[in-house]
Amino acid sequence: MIQMDISDKADDGMPWRWTWITEFAKQHGWKRGAELGVKRGHFSVYLVDHVPDLSMIAVDLWAQEGNSQRYARYRHENNYQRVIERTAGRPISVLRMSTHEAAECVPDKSLDFAFIDASHEYESVKQDIEDWLPKVRSMLTGHDYADPEVRKAVQERFSEVIEGPDQCWAVKV
Repeated sequence: MIQMDISDKADDGMPWRWTWITEFAKQHGWKRGAELGVKRGHFSVYLVDHVPDLSMIAVDLWAQEGNSQRYARYRHENNYQRVIERTAGRPISVLRMSTHEAAECVPDKSLDFAFIDASHEYESVKQDIEDWLPKVRSMLTGHDYADPEVRKAVQERFSEVIEGPDQCWAVKV
């Protein structure tokens, strides 16, 4: 496991994962990424607003997936409408489909990174890793590493995982 030395708070007050991925993007000159599991769209909007010349693919079903109570309380249609409003005029392509379906639309090695934060069930995370790893050139990243099912799927596939703030994880490809 690779640990990173990170200060206590993000300078701009934003959630850690936003600023952490922004720093990676700036350091590595990333130009194209994907967010899997968008909810309200804040993450992709933040990234394109703070990383010069970055474009994003935002993927979400905006519908109940599986039996998880985690997603039952989300107001999917309202969240989807907010994403459409927030991304208007920004270099963000919104794909309302499963992450598995979306992966079939994205050419291999066409992304600098992908951020996995959709379903947190073991099989879904495992599938996202397998589907999206071929799509990236630099780094596969994600959220909710403290969730046992997420951690299991990540650790089964990768021996060296970078642990970041706000339960983030990343692997170099």
